[in-house]
Amino acid sequence: LARVMHEGDSLTAPAAPGVYWFTRGGARAGALVVNVEPGESDLARLDAAALAARVRARDVTVLDDGARFAAAAFAAAPRRPVGVWFAALAVALLLAESLILTAPRRAGAS
Repeated sequence: LARVMHEGDSLTAPAAPGVYWFTRGGARAGALVVNVEPGESDLARLDAAALAARVRARDVTVLDDGARFAAAAFAAAPRRPVGVWFAALAVALLLAESLILTAPRRAGAS
């Protein structure tokens, strides 16, 4: 299936179900999906309860306004900041490295 399709060309679908990729210049350019399950093609929007059941969530808030979505995404803050722990770990590793690298010099100097 890795051939260029032109207007008027036809393609016979393979008998085996699956996804068959079209390539152009070594990159994916399209796909042919054969015998897909009907539920995968249902593009109807789920309501909040159905979405919560699908993702097994306790509470789902559906934001359909782009500005409200962006504000909610950037307002979400982590409960426990980990930056302090990473900074402390980096300082501890730098101290350990400096002690390890200077220990042979001190031992050889005496």
